[in-house]
Amino acid sequence: RVGAAHVKQPLGVLVRDQALATLRENKIHENVSCNVVFRDDSCGDLEKNEIWGCQSGGVMLQSRAQVMMASNKVRDNGLCNLGIMEHALIDCKKNVIQDSQDFGILLLGHSRGVMRYNIIAGNKKGGVHCSGRSEACIVNNRVCHNRENGILLCEKVRVLLESNLIHGNLEAGLVVKRKCHVDVLSNVVETVSVPKSLAVKMSSLAHGRVAGNIFQVGRGSNILPDSVDVQANAFVLPKNSPNLVEKAEFLCEESSCTYLLIEGPSSTTLAIRDRWRPSFVDPDAFWSNAMSGIGNPRSLSGLCDRFHVPKNRDDMEDGRAAMIVRSGLAGGLKTSGQICRTRSNVGQPVI
Repeated sequence: RVGAAHVKQPLGVLVRDQALATLRENKIHENVSCNVVFRDDSCGDLEKNEIWGCQSGGVMLQSRAQVMMASNKVRDNGLCNLGIMEHALIDCKKNVIQDSQDFGILLLGHSRGVMRYNIIAGNKKGGVHCSGRSEACIVNNRVCHNRENGILLCEKVRVLLESNLIHGNLEAGLVVKRKCHVDVLSNVVETVSVPKSLAVKMSSLAHGRVAGNIFQVGRGSNILPDSVDVQANAFVLPKNSPNLVEKAEFLCEESSCTYLLIEGPSSTTLAIRDRWRPSFVDPDAFWSNAMSGIGNPRSLSGLCDRFHVPKNRDDMEDGRAAMIVRSGLAGGLKTSGQICRTRSNVGQPVI
């Protein structure tokens, strides 16, 4: 247990200077500045920790830090629950990230990350905020009940949003500003009955593919650029989709064979079902590519042996590949069978 009401300190846990560390099953809370900081080329795992109650960031990654984060509960922190910046990398899976005073997840600068099967809920300014030239693969998450926007993308980010369930956010489910490259595929976005509520708002300068989504019509007006084929998506009225969130919950369950299909769209009926379809952009491949440090000779070789890049990336169904051409993130993925290695043989401390 690191940090308590009677022992105040600026940082709970600091990992720096190329250190390797694992934090497992700890309670880290109420430190003055940040609860956990990885920086300066450090690497590590955070697993099954409970992290809460600091004035700044719950978990902060800086200066090329590389972290795997799984099954943690990060809540009630100030600036953000999870912040990734300054060329840092993260694989964030099965975490509960909730009730920040600002954003749930901040991805800034040239940082990169994979976010899968997380619950991002109840944050005051929004669930996920990506800006700068950051890159993210956001797949199979539940982003809900945030007090402003669900997902906010700004500046020149490159993001894949696929098979997420976005619901109950008080303003927009998805906002895309400026010259973002974003592929929005097979998501379900529900609205709430308040004046500012809308499913999607995209800048005319944004580009990428928007297809296979279900957008519920809210009181605000959905805004999409002219380049988006609205016929490739379903826009449904709340009265015709009363159980939309319940039907789409399978998107947040870990499975390699689930894919969202829309039958219609129809003004009176809505069908959601799953089929055996391989993922077009594999998050593990995206992460492995990020860890390999392409174009950055100073970056590290990788975290561990557990990430494999599939060899047969072309073994995808022709129908889906023809329907959705992902010119953004897909173009940067490696297709080799190379395995990421640890950068040294130093023993990894477990806290």
